[in-house]
Amino acid sequence: MIGILFLTIISLELLIGCEGSCMGRGKFIVFEGLTHSGKSTQAHAIASWLEEECGVKVLRNQEPTKRILGRVAREVVMKRNPSPVLLYEATEYPSPYTRLTRFVELINEIIECLRKGQALSELQIQTLFLADRCDDVMNVIRPALRNGTWVIQDRFTLSTFAFGMAAYLSYEDIIKLHHESVALLRVKPDLAFFLDIRAEESLKRLKNNKGCECGKYEEHIDFLRRTAKAYGNLFAAPGCYEFSSNITQLNGDRKTQEEMTWHIKEDIESRFLDKI
Repeated sequence: MIGILFLTIISLELLIGCEGSCMGRGKFIVFEGLTHSGKSTQAHAIASWLEEECGVKVLRNQEPTKRILGRVAREVVMKRNPSPVLLYEATEYPSPYTRLTRFVELINEIIECLRKGQALSELQIQTLFLADRCDDVMNVIRPALRNGTWVIQDRFTLSTFAFGMAAYLSYEDIIKLHHESVALLRVKPDLAFFLDIRAEESLKRLKNNKGCECGKYEEHIDFLRRTAKAYGNLFAAPGCYEFSSNITQLNGDRKTQEEMTWHIKEDIESRFLDKI
């Protein structure tokens, strides 16, 4: 139940109070980019390297998650109606005494729309992704970091901005939702890698992967082009994105997967492993 998931830690104030202790131990490393940019490949390679060669305890994670709200979000973007059972599981929410109260009200409204078979707006869809991220941070990412585990993450906040803006949401709308939800939890990546490929290459790789389902964000080249442009706009505006100074961009069109892995390892070693 979502209420139980969110209430694993009793209050948001307690969460904020332990920020320093949990973020000072495990490292939070994120991979971002278009579909089939190589995020999952690199996340797997780096996680294996950290565990097997560096002796680091690692948790591989991805969004949308396979938890309740992540499953709801996946069904929506795959243009399927979430099952009544899944929606029933997504009807309990956190205490109204947390700072997430307004955001929780939005999620309640969205779940009710889905139960009635109503189509969601793009803003509501991105709200679902943010709700899944809140659950992910509170119940997966934060506990792992507190225990000294490094979290290697496939997609995080940057994806919400890029995909939302590609769907014609304004930056102001997205940042408002972000500040009402994930930003309150004060967890940011220590380092993010953006694997930059052309929209045409993303679609080509998607079509070549015969076992991969095509969702609403991957099937149109124009959408992929707008997403790539949105990523670029975020990087070009100083200070507009909250961890822009910790993003490393790698050209996936010009570098092989092996070359990218080498560069990523070198970056991680210079920033973190030399200090352990």
